[in-house]
Amino acid sequence: MPLLTPLIDRVDADLVRSAVVYMVALILSITVHEFGHARVADYLGDRLPRSQGRVTLNPMSHIDLWGTVLFPLMMFVSTAMGVPLRLLGWGKPVQISMGKSGRYRHGLSARAAHFLVALAGPAMNLVFGLVVSVAFVISLKLHALSVAEVMSHFIMMNIGLALFNLLPMPPLDGGALLTTILGFDHPISVFLNRYGFILFFGLLMTGLLMVIMAPAGWVAQWWLFHLQILAL
Repeated sequence: MPLLTPLIDRVDADLVRSAVVYMVALILSITVHEFGHARVADYLGDRLPRSQGRVTLNPMSHIDLWGTVLFPLMMFVSTAMGVPLRLLGWGKPVQISMGKSGRYRHGLSARAAHFLVALAGPAMNLVFGLVVSVAFVISLKLHALSVAEVMSHFIMMNIGLALFNLLPMPPLDGGALLTTILGFDHPISVFLNRYGFILFFGLLMTGLLMVIMAPAGWVAQWWLFHLQILAL
């Protein structure tokens, strides 16, 4: 079967190892992200996430088969084989029942509650990244370089996910944050809620999303560099 030979030649131990590390980092990072949304919504008095089993760190409750497993694997293999695709993945969205009116725990308005729930996902990724950063520094001090390499992937994944989700367009969290700042009925909010996904898809397909996200990579590299200095 000569057509399969190039693929078989490329599927070596390093590629498999990289794929496993990437998928584990992605699944755990998405898990803490969605848990953040669910936990804050639950804390503010919205019982829908808890009733749907989302207030948990069990990855099985947050995995979307296509967005968390199949699509990221396809893009990883394509990128490893030289096809310039952007690694991307997503989890099962957390549903909330908070309306546009009413008040929530601690007297929060609906806008404030939506803001906090949207912010919780990226914030959890940054917290997770900080926790893993401690493990990264400890691994370097113990000269456990293979462990440190794995930790570096987790750090870059979480910094990337946090900054990526803060882009101000639906369906990303940044779109929800912008909507709550401007108001649900603001013309920009209405426009983004109607056409934001088309705009996002266009940026992805044209490669402009990679350009926009380049600073996230620089931030992650800067952070890892200073962690290595701290470990000396």
